[in-house]
Amino acid sequence: MSLLEVGVDRFLVEKLERRIQEVGRSVYLGSLSVSPVRWSTQWVEGATSPDYDDSAWQLVSEPYRWGGRRVRCSFRCRFEVPADWRGGSVALRIELARGMHVSGPDGTVYLDGLAWQGVDVYHQEVRLPERYQSGQHTLVVEAYSGTEPDSQEFGGVRLVLIDEQARGLYYDAKTALDAALLLEETSYERVAILNALDEAILQVDFREPLAAAYRASLPAARRVLAERLYEREWGSERPEVIGTGHAHIDVAWLWTLLHTRKKTGRTFLTALRLMEQYPEYHFTQSQPQVYDFFRHDYPEWYAEVKRRISEGRWEATGGMWLEADSNISGGESLVRQIMFGKRFFRREFGVEDKVLWLPDAFGYTWALPQIMARSGLKYFMTTKISWSEYNRMPHDTFRWQGIDG
Repeated sequence: MSLLEVGVDRFLVEKLERRIQEVGRSVYLGSLSVSPVRWSTQWVEGATSPDYDDSAWQLVSEPYRWGGRRVRCSFRCRFEVPADWRGGSVALRIELARGMHVSGPDGTVYLDGLAWQGVDVYHQEVRLPERYQSGQHTLVVEAYSGTEPDSQEFGGVRLVLIDEQARGLYYDAKTALDAALLLEETSYERVAILNALDEAILQVDFREPLAAAYRASLPAARRVLAERLYEREWGSERPEVIGTGHAHIDVAWLWTLLHTRKKTGRTFLTALRLMEQYPEYHFTQSQPQVYDFFRHDYPEWYAEVKRRISEGRWEATGGMWLEADSNISGGESLVRQIMFGKRFFRREFGVEDKVLWLPDAFGYTWALPQIMARSGLKYFMTTKISWSEYNRMPHDTFRWQGIDG
């Protein structure tokens, strides 16, 4: 019996945390600054075109501060991937602000004039497919500073070459460790996960960080972790659980309606890029209203969204046209929300929606079960009922009986 099996796992956890951080720092095989970068203090019509003349724009010199509350600007530069990187996992790393936070800046990335992806605190890499890995190309970022009043330091644009084995091991190991730390110290599952992690990390040659022997040892560590953990049968029955991405887009919140449309575009484009990168990736998006925004603003990509929905990898759901308040709204309004919402999904995607998706509304009328039942909606999804400081909902899964029984 190991020390871990009698509950003494503190030192092992600390060791695993350090080693996983080391692996995370080794993800980039190479990193090159992209310059010069020019910027404009507004979104400029036509500036996303590769042929646009940006010579009058100001040069960005690091450290450079920009922004403030709700400031729009555009960044432009040209890049060329080194010949010996071509065919590898190459990305543009765009850091709109050093130490970015959730209410900080975000932006839409254009490659050679084509809207491509969103960038924000959680998405700072733009993967470059092969067509962008040879020759010179134009990058434009339509950026928005966010809701914070202070300016922020621009972190620059870099080309990076990614070691997929290092990145894969980092996320496989970090996910497992994060899960283990949520369990009781004496639980069998925690012990098993930490033991599997320990065995996997022991396969890595840490004697010379970043050396060839270190890189060569990473696949063995991933194999051990897969065999001991991710491919293991944990019981006689093995349920299938799909971890799905989701973007909760407030159509009306602390920004203008124009910015809601921009955020919708960034969200949808990023989801499409992730689906290209990860064949197993699944995404869920509610609200026909934001689909309608995307249909009009990015018609060149709308067919791709429809294709992913038909594949079953993109789940269009929600029930209502948008995530509505149900306390102030009258019954007729709620019925029409559902009627227009379900009709859009049926017409555009051939989807018969069964879920009322209201994660963030402040309270729910007791008439909802009756309205849902008569509208063909079987399921209700929310997270808000667990937020009250005083009225604690005792269940997170339940059957809801309406006022008419």
